Amino acid sequence: MALTSCLSLARRGEGQESRGPTTYGAGLSFTPPERVTPKKKGRLIIYVVDLDGRGIPGAYVDYEGMSKGRMLTDDAGRASARVPKGPYEVSVPFCGKTVLIKDAVGADVIVPGGGKAGGPLARTTWELRYRPTPSVRLGEPAPWERGEQVGVGVRVEDGCTFRAAPGEALAGFAWRASGKVRIVSSNLRADDDGFAYAVVECTGRGDGSIEVYNTIDDEQRVAVLEAASAPAKGASWCR
Repeated sequence: MALTSCLSLARRGEGQESRGPTTYGAGLSFTPPERVTPKKKGRLIIYVVDLDGRGIPGAYVDYEGMSKGRMLTDDAGRASARVPKGPYEVSVPFCGKTVLIKDAVGADVIVPGGGKAGGPLARTTWELRYRPTPSVRLGEPAPWERGEQVGVGVRVEDGCTFRAAPGEALAGFAWRASGKVRIVSSNLRADDDGFAYAVVECTGRGDGSIEVYNTIDDEQRVAVLEAASAPAKGASWCR
């Protein structure tokens, strides 16, 4: 794999924001001068950044060369590991821990003994790996009485496998309600069946809405009541 800078593999597309812009790779180089410390390990430091130059947290970085392993990016999009000196091929797999990388990025890196090498990879687009789906469960069929507390759940799906994701959290999402419905409590982590739940109650007679939405990209959301079994014709959600 040819050496790359943060611009040589740039892709077009819309990337979600993560953390604020940061100065990446200060003092780093993919091909630093060799140092005469043959018995010492070096440090491999890689940043995975989006199209706006912001770090992508929760992405995996694989490396293979004098040793082989996998790193995980932190909140700043940084991943690092101590490795034997020598050449390495670095790549970012599509399925990260909490994100999906949309465009393949990678580089060749030479790590010096006793030194450090790396830097920001080509900018890429991404999305959250775990997301809510319109598969909805209601604890009680509507209409609901005023003050009655009802559990509502949405199925959490793994974007890599397109299957339910028991135990995984909807990181980056939140619950919200409006109209005659309010949220009493909520949880963003899926249960053993792969559903995340909120407890809601009616505050008066009429209709309302409940959503699980992406706090970064508001267009990515599930309208829970619209996806659920509606009350009988002419009836409201709350009576």
